[in-house]
Amino acid sequence: MTLASIRVSRFVPFAATALVALAGLAIAGPLTPPSGPVASSYKTLGEVEPRIALSLANTPGDADSIFKITAPGSYYLTGNVTGVAGKHGIEIAASNVTIDLEGYSLIGVAGSLDGIRTTTLSLPNITIEHGVVSDWRNSGIDLVSQSAVGSVVRDIRAHNNGVGGSFSGIRVHNHSLIEDCISTQSSAYGFDIYANCRVVNCVARSNGSNGFDSASQTSYSGCNSFANGGIGIRTDGSSSVLDCTASQNVGAGISVTDGSLVSRCVAGMNASGIVLQGKSTAIGNTCRSNQSAGIHVVTGSDNRIEENHCVSNVTGIIVATPSNLIVKNTCASNTLNWSIIANNVYGPIIDRTTAVTPAVNGNAAAAAIGTTDPNANFTY
Repeated sequence: MTLASIRVSRFVPFAATALVALAGLAIAGPLTPPSGPVASSYKTLGEVEPRIALSLANTPGDADSIFKITAPGSYYLTGNVTGVAGKHGIEIAASNVTIDLEGYSLIGVAGSLDGIRTTTLSLPNITIEHGVVSDWRNSGIDLVSQSAVGSVVRDIRAHNNGVGGSFSGIRVHNHSLIEDCISTQSSAYGFDIYANCRVVNCVARSNGSNGFDSASQTSYSGCNSFANGGIGIRTDGSSSVLDCTASQNVGAGISVTDGSLVSRCVAGMNASGIVLQGKSTAIGNTCRSNQSAGIHVVTGSDNRIEENHCVSNVTGIIVATPSNLIVKNTCASNTLNWSIIANNVYGPIIDRTTAVTPAVNGNAAAAAIGTTDPNANFTY
């Protein structure tokens, strides 16, 4: 071993020891605590959960309620609640109230009233979310009877409400939002909605009357209405129904009045697919296997029917009133494809049911639609 190697071998352990010592100094904190008294680091219950639990102590009920909210605030359930005959589940008697059901259920019993209800007139800014409201003898949620405007109902499952009466699953007054809710097997409407409301990503199934029933200037988006005892989605004037599906309803799939829009919807196996009643537009919809018409103009004029596809209905498109516009639609495999009375405006209806067209196997082919008119309607 050389003198140089001996020096290196002696130096390495020393260097490693020095590095470990320095690392220890770098990691260690100061040994002297800060001056002054040591403060507690725990949080109070109010800081951990600033909301108010719905309980007999915090929100005692009265003669017709299990719980009653009398002050603004944010409230939450801590467990399931079973109804009592002659009482509402939760009464709201204050504005600016949020109720989080926390995934729990309000479950009615024989003789119970509404699951949740406002009991003072015109309470704004009520929010109800995240839970189940089922088996109440009146409505599951009623924010209409006392005109609670500007409410939000979100992520609620309303099931089997209105037992033995004519009540709805969820009811909201003007200027309200219903989002991500499901209403099933209510005795009357699944959703009873007043004017200027918005309904997003909701489902109505197997309710006794209309799945969704709303007043004017209401917008629907991404909703589904299935097997209801009346109309799937019914709304009054100046409303919109977009990207919705209505199927197997006893009445029409979608029915709108005066100046409304139905677009990008699917309506199948209803009494009629889409019903228009004056100054309304149906554009870009698919209507299949409906018992009467795919699209039916029942009353009123100035309706616009454009770019819809109607297939396997009894009648593809029925226009029973004058002064409407019918362009760019397609009908196929209906018992009767078109029924349009006189004095309407429509693009040419091109019959291609017996057309013989060559096969295409390559990069190009001549048109086989039989017209160059951009407003043509087609039967094929």
